[in-house]
Amino acid sequence: MSNLPHELSLEDILLDIEIPPQDSSNETQNSKHWAMVGQSRAVWALKMGISIRAKGYNIYVAGESGTGKHTAIMDILSRNRAKNGSSLRDIAYVQDFQDPDKPCALIFPEGRARFFKEEISLLLDRLNDRIAHDLDAESYKSKRDSLIAEVENSETRILSDFETQLETVGFKTIQTNDAVDGRATDIAPFIDGKIVLFEDLQDLVASGKIPESVWRDSRERYFTYLDAMKQIYRKIRIAREKLDETLISLKKETIGPGINEECSAISENWEDEDIRTYLKNLEDDAIENSDWFTKDSEEVDDTDLNIRYGINIVVDRFGFDKLPVIRETNPSKASLFGAIEAKYDASNELKTNLMMIKPGALLEADGGFLILQAEDILSKEGLWMDFKRALQTGLAAPEIQSTPLGPLPILMKPVPVMFDATVILVGPARIYESLCSQDDDFSKLFKIAAEFSSTMPREAKTENEYALFARDLVKKEDLLPISSDGIVGVIAYGVFLAEKRDRLSTRFSLIADLIREAHYGASMKGKTKIDIEVVKAAIAMRECMGNLPEEMLIDQIRDGSLLIDVEGNKTGVVNGLAVLERGFYTFGTPLRITVAVGPGKGGVINIEREAGLSGELHDKGVFLLEGYLRHRYARKQQLSMTASIAVEQSFHEIDGDSASVSELVALLSAIADIPVRQDVAVTGAINQQGIILPVSGVHEKIQGFFKACEARGLTGCQGVVIPARNSQSVILSDRVISAVRKSKFHVWVADNIDEVMALLTGKNAGRRRRSGKFESGSFNEAVRRGLIELAKLSQ
Repeated sequence: MSNLPHELSLEDILLDIEIPPQDSSNETQNSKHWAMVGQSRAVWALKMGISIRAKGYNIYVAGESGTGKHTAIMDILSRNRAKNGSSLRDIAYVQDFQDPDKPCALIFPEGRARFFKEEISLLLDRLNDRIAHDLDAESYKSKRDSLIAEVENSETRILSDFETQLETVGFKTIQTNDAVDGRATDIAPFIDGKIVLFEDLQDLVASGKIPESVWRDSRERYFTYLDAMKQIYRKIRIAREKLDETLISLKKETIGPGINEECSAISENWEDEDIRTYLKNLEDDAIENSDWFTKDSEEVDDTDLNIRYGINIVVDRFGFDKLPVIRETNPSKASLFGAIEAKYDASNELKTNLMMIKPGALLEADGGFLILQAEDILSKEGLWMDFKRALQTGLAAPEIQSTPLGPLPILMKPVPVMFDATVILVGPARIYESLCSQDDDFSKLFKIAAEFSSTMPREAKTENEYALFARDLVKKEDLLPISSDGIVGVIAYGVFLAEKRDRLSTRFSLIADLIREAHYGASMKGKTKIDIEVVKAAIAMRECMGNLPEEMLIDQIRDGSLLIDVEGNKTGVVNGLAVLERGFYTFGTPLRITVAVGPGKGGVINIEREAGLSGELHDKGVFLLEGYLRHRYARKQQLSMTASIAVEQSFHEIDGDSASVSELVALLSAIADIPVRQDVAVTGAINQQGIILPVSGVHEKIQGFFKACEARGLTGCQGVVIPARNSQSVILSDRVISAVRKSKFHVWVADNIDEVMALLTGKNAGRRRRSGKFESGSFNEAVRRGLIELAKLSQ
């Protein structure tokens, strides 16, 4: 019969793996080398990215888990961390004396900040001694005492003259209690050698002992001399204020030269203008607030000179001989940009200071590299936008420490610091594609993309790499030695993971896990080597850990509760194939696809879509079926029918277009009213011309249908049709290979729908004639006639 699909022979299915020779010269290679095997493109991009120190040359490293991204990054960085003449920076926060709530940053050459901090600490000690010494000088004390004495003598003279004047008019000064100011000075009449208060004087007038004229006269003079006294005390207060200003000026003139000398001695050691400006500001502040040094102010108890003049080194590069590499595993605003900590004092008041500013990863990585996981930074609300803004501006500002109730009520806001770090963002390719398409700034900030492939070409060189890796691992981890056939089993597993016969997986972490588990299995069996049987047993054990759902499905197929026929023929019913995932374990399973057709104008109805259980790709696959019908059968006639397609006993969303070939087979079978084989399952995508396109998960699907057939009994006629373009994806277990060897199970590859229909119906496809008809007796002619009949009934 023509147009039949090609059946793969045993030779087509078997993996031909030659045992790589043992090369002792390479056995001592470092395990980090393996992360870069098969990743030349990604390695080249990484090396370029870490070498170009320019804005925007951050790196996004994409790839599947287990492909060695982190290992390769750290290995390449370890080889390229030499400073090569470039210098790092120290960063320290210091007080802004004009605005203490906004600490500013000073930048120092690498390793020099600690020397500056030590100089400032010694300076404070010297200023304590110098200020005390200068203020203890006789010249200063003599001037001070003279100024004070002059003012005090003037006050005494003025008050004495006023007292004499009061006495001549019968008044004296008295001390009273004031509710607001405490003790106060007042005046009162002095009669017969006694001070008489006005309330007492009023009582004397009422009793007739003193004339009322005396009381009125005393009242008038009281207010006159009270005003005079207030004027005198105002003059005294002004004189004292002027004295205080004069004493302050005298004090500054006395201590200023010494403080200037001490600060200038340090300033001469530094060329940076910002550092010199800070020292000048410190000098002015020390002169202005010298009481803090001499303990002459009531505010001294609240002022810690080690904080006010403290140097908070947030980045210290002392002793760094390589560029810094920081890995931030739990990114947040505080961990990336820095944090302002706070604590409660003895009075339960929340306090903070510049010494409680902590650096973030961006500053810690200054001059070097910061490694982040893309998922981590994108999962925190608002963090990506803040992080992106920091990369755009090159500035990092410490964040106020947060609590579950929100940010702490702290007013301090340090000045942002310029940083220079290359960010290496690690994540899946899907996140990279999403950021590129949705964020216009992303490609400007991450100009380097290093993508790690999950597979590499399978050739003698890469098979040898696998052998070297296996031997290196068992030696490094002191495992049982691995035999030559054991290495063949490891390479075969690498092909299985790659899902193509001409490819090998680069997920060396999974290969290493297999070898470790094989070592355990060999030890339990008392073997002295890891051979191929132990490797296969380890693979089977790993499958056993995750295949409980698969076994439950097979049991349902065996007892008939899941309607899957693996024998006979039915119209409009086809066994499709799907892949299910459960954690690390994936497996294939048959799906019963049914089609019902009738007259009408509804077209092809996707029941899964109507029920909300169809993904976008599955919807697309169903729409393509109508396209194929129009292309193949409706060039000279109009389509008019209603057909419904359903995946039976499926209660989860169906997505992907790999069922479109089996759905088309069921549709054509129903239209032509021709039964199709139930002992053959079909997978593949279809285009509108009937060409079968490749799909994923081929080996899982083949083995899934094999297990279903095995559960119901192998007949020797059962098998699977896959796309011809998936021939390299046929990688089967020993059980399936054994069945193929005994002709108990078959694998066919097809290029187009005609080949599939020929196999499943037992009829020729039939060539199209000039009239538009197909050869008599062919299934295509039966489909054409069925469509004509449906169109007539639909009118």
